[in-house]
Amino acid sequence: MLLEKLVRDDARTAAADYQKKVELCHDKTCEVMLSKIKSWANDVEAKQGQIFWLSGLAGTGKSTIAKTIGEWAREEGILGSRYFFSRDDVRLSESSFLIPKLAYDIAEFDTSAKEIIAGILKKDKRVVYTSETIEK
Repeated sequence: MLLEKLVRDDARTAAADYQKKVELCHDKTCEVMLSKIKSWANDVEAKQGQIFWLSGLAGTGKSTIAKTIGEWAREEGILGSRYFFSRDDVRLSESSFLIPKLAYDIAEFDTSAKEIIAGILKKDKRVVYTSETIEK
């Protein structure tokens, strides 16, 4: 299937490996931030914007918070996608993997989005690319 080509296997493996390294927030830690993000995620009228940008210095717990929220959102049935960058793994440091991964996950999450994304891919197969196809 054309949608499967959006996400490279090595990037998928790298993401799974990275997720194993990241812990979930422990009880009572990050409570204020988790509450703020959950409130934002449940704002169906989108009064607060549709993107929550989690930023901070290295080692301040962004990945832990993001993984915790991702697990919570998955359990709630509201997780469209998640993506983790890591400067320690070249497969997770390339921004060119982000949009294909998001498109794939959203297509799997929402059937109407899946039809739109599949239609785009059928019209223009150049949308799906990897570093291997660029080198050729």
